[in-house]
Amino acid sequence: MLAFVVRLAIFMLLFSNYPMLNLFLRTHLLNLLFQNREVNQRDLVVLNLLITIIPLSFSIVYYLSLIHIS
Repeated sequence: MLAFVVRLAIFMLLFSNYPMLNLFLRTHLLNLLFQNREVNQRDLVVLNLLITIIPLSFSIVYYLSLIHIS
């Protein structure tokens, strides 16, 4: 039962906070990396992919470790 509650909590946190986190990270990284330059579409796509893939990989590994423990 505890594993189900933890999985549900992770699911709710990812889907409620992730868009805000993505916007926050993307805005700050764009300000750091492209201070005085125009950002092209390719750089935005790469940045969004990195912001998406890194937390997703941690979530998947954590989820798989929960399955393995259960």
